[in-house]
Amino acid sequence: MKESVIFYGDSNTFGFNSAGYCDGGFRGTFFHRKDTWAGRLAASPLLAEMNVVNAGENGRMIPTAAWELRELTDIVSRNAPVRLVGVMLGSNDLLTLYRCDMEKLSDRMEGVLRHLLSLPEIAGEGGRLLLIAPTHTELPGYREEELEFNRLSEGFGETYRALAGKYGTHFADAGEWGIPLSSDGVHFTAEGHRIFAENLLRVLQAIL
Repeated sequence: MKESVIFYGDSNTFGFNSAGYCDGGFRGTFFHRKDTWAGRLAASPLLAEMNVVNAGENGRMIPTAAWELRELTDIVSRNAPVRLVGVMLGSNDLLTLYRCDMEKLSDRMEGVLRHLLSLPEIAGEGGRLLLIAPTHTELPGYREEELEFNRLSEGFGETYRALAGKYGTHFADAGEWGIPLSSDGVHFTAEGHRIFAENLLRVLQAIL
């Protein structure tokens, strides 16, 4: 049975294409699965013999509710045996939660790491987890709060790096990769997916 590499994330994992975003309304489409960064990784020689699972979902925030954690448990258990679970979340929390900051995000993400490490498929092995800091947002800045979101998002790398060190997981900082974003300042462009895949592949080559 093939080992699974699971990528658990939001719309930037799933492959939402916000080219149709206009006047605050989402009328976008989706990139073809093979053109998302997860799809590109699945086609790489490194992961060709593994079961690559794109577990992205539009709008997903860092799970805290019991039902959300059960859903995460189900994703992991039905794709056993698990070689690696990569987690990239936090952008939606930052943009949606009232007065969210990196301390709040850290607390929420810490709960996810502790939950994953408790699962029998992971068995407390930090080496089976990869925590990925999301890219910085590039909101247009028409309102002061948008500029504040952009500033706060620059803290993803430092915050998640500290969590990865605390729990002994692997870490990658997508904020350092220069990912092109669409005009909404949040979602990857097609080129962004390609560049993200190239950078993450180098990370995976070192840990798989």
